[in-house]
Amino acid sequence: MAYLAEPVPTVPQPRPSGGPAERPGPWLFTRPAAVRPSADRARGDGPTAGRPTGAVLFERDGTLIQDVSCNGDPAMVHPAAGIRAALALLRAAGLALGFAETEQVAFHTASIVPGIDFTNDPLLQGRNFSYLDTQLIRLGGPNFAQLPVNRPLAEVRNNHRDGYGQQVVHPGTGYAPNSVGGGCPAALGGGRLPDGVFEHYQERIDGAAIRRRSPSFADHYSQAALFWRSMADWEQQHIVEAFSFELGKVVDRTVRRRMVGNLAHVDRGLAAEVARRIGLPQPATPDGAREGPTGDAATGPEVSPALSLDNLRAAGIRTRKVAVLIAPGVDGEQVRGARERLAADGATVETLAAHGGHVPARDGESLTVDRPLPTTASVLYDAVIVPDGGEGGLVADPDAVRFLSEALRHGKPVALLGAAAELCGAARYGAAADLAGVAAPGPDDQAGPSFWEGFALLVEQHRFPQR
Repeated sequence: MAYLAEPVPTVPQPRPSGGPAERPGPWLFTRPAAVRPSADRARGDGPTAGRPTGAVLFERDGTLIQDVSCNGDPAMVHPAAGIRAALALLRAAGLALGFAETEQVAFHTASIVPGIDFTNDPLLQGRNFSYLDTQLIRLGGPNFAQLPVNRPLAEVRNNHRDGYGQQVVHPGTGYAPNSVGGGCPAALGGGRLPDGVFEHYQERIDGAAIRRRSPSFADHYSQAALFWRSMADWEQQHIVEAFSFELGKVVDRTVRRRMVGNLAHVDRGLAAEVARRIGLPQPATPDGAREGPTGDAATGPEVSPALSLDNLRAAGIRTRKVAVLIAPGVDGEQVRGARERLAADGATVETLAAHGGHVPARDGESLTVDRPLPTTASVLYDAVIVPDGGEGGLVADPDAVRFLSEALRHGKPVALLGAAAELCGAARYGAAADLAGVAAPGPDDQAGPSFWEGFALLVEQHRFPQR
């Protein structure tokens, strides 16, 4: 698609079927930042002085017009700030301007003119395939070269008729030889390459042409072993539980044994624990397998600390989500204090209750409920706060008990204020004071700024797997 700010006779239009467009003078195909040289020539400087000079300015991502995603309405096409004044200066200098958006440009390494050939370099050949495949999918079919921005200046006659995006109406038959189309279409030279027609370079290659994968393709386990050995203890426990859960649902014991045998190539301790959990005998030790996670790292891949979540904790609590469970009679001051302190550090604090709307607080104020408990889940939050005062309603709410139980099970930071500590018993986790990552001040303690400062440090630590 092409855009013109105003009719300019010297701007080349899409070529009609009868022949190529006229090009009266030198043209510069450029982004707007690079039009100065052509403007200089238009003023009379350089070897092309006196000849009409033009430039096609390519629009992409808000360069010339305001970027509106997926816009199909011409009324929403507006020039970018300052572009009118810039174009007026160029026109005043005698530069004929044309405009084209470049979302339809199909650049790829195989788009070359006849006479240039490709080497046998595997990387180049791979890019030739993948770049072409990208344009086929991005532009909706094989005829993207017929789009005006991609169309060659010299007419191409290749008899390609099929596929999405076909813009040419081909008359007559589409096959050869035939008796109804006057012999057309016909290949040049009757099937033989006549003189002057491009031929691919004929290169003599000696040796056996084989299809064989690199020996590195036979290494199926070193990356998995690297990942396993780089995990913290609690992460390895999660991996064991995940394999046990998935393989425990496999009905065919032969498949289970085969998969556990693959795990033995990664780590024998991993394979043995998964086998025990799904009721299989301990697998035999394959050649080169390690005895367990405490083995000598020199016998296998080195550990990569960057693979463990334990080593990727960012400082601060910015972007963390904190849930505050509330019920009628809740301490409104604690709710407001938690929201103000944690939000100041960039955390998102949301109040959750058995229903939407509002919940009356102990001090008579009404607290807005951000999300009803039945519509959300504990896995969507990084920490949980249960203020004092609403514990009676929360203990009787199975959604609240399950929400807190899951947060405790997943090792998330939890704050249980005042009598809310009894909710920990309802979640079957015993005394709150005995749990790592749980802040539970006594009934007489105040949840002041120092308390929330300490809780923010717990949220920053993110998880407490030792719980």
